[in-house]
Amino acid sequence: MIAFTNLLKHIAGFKRHRSASEIIEIFRGLYPGFDFHAENMLLLSDRNQVRIWLVWTDTHIWIAGDNGHKARPMLNREKDKFSFHIIYENYQPRLYINHTITTLPIDTAYTGSIKQLTARLNKILHNPQKEALELIAYPMD
Repeated sequence: MIAFTNLLKHIAGFKRHRSASEIIEIFRGLYPGFDFHAENMLLLSDRNQVRIWLVWTDTHIWIAGDNGHKARPMLNREKDKFSFHIIYENYQPRLYINHTITTLPIDTAYTGSIKQLTARLNKILHNPQKEALELIAYPMD
């Protein structure tokens, strides 16, 4: 009986990452004036239980992280929205780590290739010292 209870706890705590279409719907809700399409997004990284997405339109680029959300219903549904966070928006690097606002060391007017950007993000976000940090939503303007 104890083993079965532990199994249930493990299943209840399982995190599910959002699909590309779910990410696009979130962006459409956050930025209704922009024309988002699934073909204008790229999965940059899927390591350390955080998916990093590149999403773009004709005029703007975003890098968004999804650290998954609990598959089970939560008592406070407001918490779920904090599992999605924009870490790089309109060429203004932003990251909210453990309630401390930190600026990523990325050029504010980034002009490099997607490959260079991916490598730089992976180096910054996936170094061993930051693995345990939980990324939290940055308040939108």
